[in-house]
Amino acid sequence: MSAASSNGRLLITGVAGVVGSALAATFEPDRVVGLVHATAPAHAPFPVETGDVTQPRLALDRGSYRSLAGSICGVLHCAAATTVTAPEDHILSTNVSGTANVAQLARDADVPLYHVSTMYVRRRLGSAPGRMAVYQRSKIEAEDAARQAGATIFRPSVVIGDSRDGRIASFQGFYSAIKAIVESTAPIVPVSPSSFVDFLPQDYVAGCIRAAVDVHARGEFWLTAGDRAWTMERLVDHALDFAQRIGMDAPRPRMVDSEVVDRLIVPGMADRLPADLMKRLELFTEVAAHIVIDDPLPSSQPELEAAADLPPFPDLGASLDAALDYWAAKRGGFRNRAPRRLASREVA
Repeated sequence: MSAASSNGRLLITGVAGVVGSALAATFEPDRVVGLVHATAPAHAPFPVETGDVTQPRLALDRGSYRSLAGSICGVLHCAAATTVTAPEDHILSTNVSGTANVAQLARDADVPLYHVSTMYVRRRLGSAPGRMAVYQRSKIEAEDAARQAGATIFRPSVVIGDSRDGRIASFQGFYSAIKAIVESTAPIVPVSPSSFVDFLPQDYVAGCIRAAVDVHARGEFWLTAGDRAWTMERLVDHALDFAQRIGMDAPRPRMVDSEVVDRLIVPGMADRLPADLMKRLELFTEVAAHIVIDDPLPSSQPELEAAADLPPFPDLGASLDAALDYWAAKRGGFRNRAPRRLASREVA
């Protein structure tokens, strides 16, 4: 398999998504060709193909597929289904079949494949709750497909907006968790305060991947905050500071280990809580399972730094402030309503 070089363009799948768009921005426009499923990025300075990773030949006709395969020097596979509430068949076809089809393109083009996975493959298979389990399984099987093709694999942590201006292609589960804290839409936070939330701004993640591609890195790499990850308690404190800064009256939520919530509180409160409140609690539990980890993740940045010129590690607090400010501006405000507080007997 040939190494990616300046000859030809790098195909970036999912170029309109969070990581794909940030990654494309790190390259010169004449080094990139994008693949999107529906809408191309507005005013993209590079060519964009419309296709479907779930289909053979990416839903391109034979001539277009051959032309694409003959013009690229590498494939950066960022396209993925990341919404855990999506239908199971959509998650599996996009993440598993999609990766297999993109891997086949890399084989046909005889170019390196770089696969963007997720930190959540570290969870023991079967340990994820509810709909998170389907997403986790899809990402593990996607890695298997990429690995069989000899891909270099990147496992980024939770990706938030750009460290400088907070911009991001879409607001994902991390923002939903902050929203629940800021708006006090759940009676408790079903997470231990000492658990961890590992997040990084999109430009840092993209910069690390770009640096690794430039030196033709091979292997499997964790792009995480590692031992610099925040505890959930620190994240809640920061969210409350943000709420105060935008004029929201958000009380400090009660943080309770998720096992206590699942085994004791939810069964005991199910018939005493309004249905909408119970639904929000269940949703927050699923979102938390998507972003919270029990122990710090491994980090491959020190390993990559030996061979690649990585960007400096970001100030996580400043990055989070930029991300939340951008989110608040785009969202157009929050619901400022009196939070529902549980009587002590309801959680006894």
